[in-house]
Amino acid sequence: LLLLLLRLLLTEASLLAGLGGVAGIGLALGLLQGIRALGGEAIPRLDTVMLDGSVLLFALGVTAATALLFGLLPALKTLENDQAQTLRSEGRGSDGYRGRAWGALVMVEVALALVLLTGSGLLIRSFTAVLAQDGGFDDGDVALATLALSGIKYPELEDHARFWDEMLARAEAVPGVGAAGVMTSRPVSGFAPNGRVELDGDPEKFGDADYVVASEGAFRALDIPLLRGRLFDATDGPEGQHVAVVSESFADRYWPGEDPIGKLVSGGGMDNFWSADPPRFGRVVGVVGEVRFRELSRAGYPTVYWSFRQRPSRVRYGGILVAESASGDPGMIISGLRTAIREADADVAVRFGYLSDMVSDSVAQRRFILIILSGFAGAALLLAGVGIYGVVSYS
Repeated sequence: LLLLLLRLLLTEASLLAGLGGVAGIGLALGLLQGIRALGGEAIPRLDTVMLDGSVLLFALGVTAATALLFGLLPALKTLENDQAQTLRSEGRGSDGYRGRAWGALVMVEVALALVLLTGSGLLIRSFTAVLAQDGGFDDGDVALATLALSGIKYPELEDHARFWDEMLARAEAVPGVGAAGVMTSRPVSGFAPNGRVELDGDPEKFGDADYVVASEGAFRALDIPLLRGRLFDATDGPEGQHVAVVSESFADRYWPGEDPIGKLVSGGGMDNFWSADPPRFGRVVGVVGEVRFRELSRAGYPTVYWSFRQRPSRVRYGGILVAESASGDPGMIISGLRTAIREADADVAVRFGYLSDMVSDSVAQRRFILIILSGFAGAALLLAGVGIYGVVSYS
């Protein structure tokens, strides 16, 4: 009878463990597809993650170990004691030692679940705080078109400036476009050229800043606030006095308590005037709000903006067309922008996108980790609940 009971216990444990293993592999396959869709391109090599033979062997080993552990232990316990005595003792409930052991198991399960839930809650709060950050721009109604011009078709720097002047005029004439401009760096792109710049007409007095070439329309399209002075205009040509617009943090860092309008700043080694002797300085004509070019979670870095008409070398091989939709829906202006670009140059290579999608992609890794950790926390809570129910029911 005892051997029969032993076989029954092992058979039952093996059947339950096998069903659990199969269900676990099926669940893993489904979750893997969901994780791939969730991570997208934000997680490197996520598309190569798969359940290979080693994973299946591991699952098989865990299943077998589970069957032996939870089938053999009760069987051995049964063999050690008289069957009737065992049934009577189990019918009376747990003794003090066993009760303390089960209580410890309950506490461990609850503690682990609480750790995961607490970590998930803190991560959710951190992610919410990142999304609430003011990046210094409005991304909800902005369409972007990245254009790459041919160096053969446009051999001179002035050709590129003329192209963009014509391109911006066509873009602003598209129905539904509220404002359009060109920029060499977009917000939360993860990168902006950075380096040393000279100040106040003195090569020995210098600072550090991001370097962005833009047009006046780019500030309006992105709703970057003008805090003082003016933006660029068509009179800021290559033959006139070079001008610059600086960010608020640049003015506060290098001219604290002073009026930055009229101050002098150079482009350092970041444009085609780097070898000029003396350096070619631009006069500050405006101060704008901070823009986060690197990450949404990192404060804006001191930035100097230059007019594309006076720094055409930076748009020589392409630039980013920034267009604001007057209706608030950037998808409504894509077709018109495509037509305007084709009319300006049918051979130009172009790639369209939405700034809101790019901002969302910039926090994709944080969002991915948040969802994964929340899933683990929810699974831990579920397992803890099932475990507590099993322990209490058994006791």
